[in-house]
Amino acid sequence: MSFADSDNNVFRRPANTVAHHLGGWLSVFTNEMTFEETFRTTAPVGTGLRVVVYLRGQTSFQVADLPAIKIEAPALLVCFTERELDRDQTVTASQPLSSVHVRVDPDHAKANLGAIVPAMARFSVGRGFVFEGRPADATVQAVASQILAASGPAGQPLYQAAKALELLALVFEAEGPAEPTGPTRALTIVDRGRVEAASALILERLNAVPDFDAVARNVGLTPAKLNRAFRIAYGMTPYAVLQERRLQSAYRMLASREATVGEVAQSVGYTAPHFATLFRKRFGMPPSTLAAARTTSI
Repeated sequence: MSFADSDNNVFRRPANTVAHHLGGWLSVFTNEMTFEETFRTTAPVGTGLRVVVYLRGQTSFQVADLPAIKIEAPALLVCFTERELDRDQTVTASQPLSSVHVRVDPDHAKANLGAIVPAMARFSVGRGFVFEGRPADATVQAVASQILAASGPAGQPLYQAAKALELLALVFEAEGPAEPTGPTRALTIVDRGRVEAASALILERLNAVPDFDAVARNVGLTPAKLNRAFRIAYGMTPYAVLQERRLQSAYRMLASREATVGEVAQSVGYTAPHFATLFRKRFGMPPSTLAAARTTSI
């Protein structure tokens, strides 16, 4: 069940739609709402391929035995499941939530998109599901916004279906996870705990680069094993995880509060020129553009 399936009356401004396309194997759910009170659902995640783009808001959830995670827009969530998974998901009160969900039925996904499973194997090996969350870049956000705009009774179903297919192509061709370059074995429970502890240490202060060797020793790993574990867990090195969090934090600051580009750059540990280069590469626009959009929005 997605939020679009719920008839819960705690929505302040419900704007949720469900549409089925191409003989029913492609479904699009759109959600644009604000909750009067904290909303929680424990409905299971059904089977199939799902691509979810969060355009506004945040949500926290736990799926199966994976660690609990927090998604903050703009974010992209991808999962492929061959069995129903337990879910515990929460959205806090008084915050706008805007998201687009594209689902492909499991048989069609396995027949036509089966390559995603080995491509995402580093996240979940031999478990019957794969699950990945990452930031949504400007192109993915733009296509998701177009899908959202085409929803509702007065929407354009053919256009929405075309845009849903475009979103799938973007995720699995342009943005899709790279083939693993190292071991793809799943982390043990102990190693997963070490990775989570290392992540907490690395992300404790975004304006400073930690001593990664010291972090590795602190959690009982060698530097080489720490790098390998991060690549298995997150698909990137510890430094790349830090950089991604820095840029995401900077994006939120520029989008939501009065702060100059220079102030934001300093708060996440970059000089303004270096920050501008990294930000443009990550989000497809200079930070000044996002700051200007914030100050001119109604």
